[in-house]
Amino acid sequence: MYSIAWFITFVLLLLVELFTISLVSIWFVLGALAAFGVSYLTSNIWIQILVFLVVSFIAYLLTNLILASIRKEKSISSDSIVGKVGTITKKIKDDEYGVVEVAGKNWVCDSENEIPVGKKVRIVKATGNKLIVEQE
Repeated sequence: MYSIAWFITFVLLLLVELFTISLVSIWFVLGALAAFGVSYLTSNIWIQILVFLVVSFIAYLLTNLILASIRKEKSISSDSIVGKVGTITKKIKDDEYGVVEVAGKNWVCDSENEIPVGKKVRIVKATGNKLIVEQE
């Protein structure tokens, strides 16, 4: 009897998730899917709701743990690359910032001198998201 309701809930939550940029309801999608499956095993709505809540909560915790570990691995702060060497990918001009590739990421950079593309530079300072570089 509640199987149709859980299936509709699953589909609606899945549509919400598909049309949003970030993970907004993926854990509820999984909870509704689990409750849909349990609805064939028991007609007790309270057990189905409990399964929905528990599975949604566990899915929430797991997605946050997974996303936190991914963010930690990929996160590079500008302060952590001071002293490293990079390669200029966009020329630094007197009146225009350049771009330097360091540790596989591109950063906006500036220098006291013009530096052409392809030159190696050392990062001497980080100010916000902009790096100050010197030619090697």
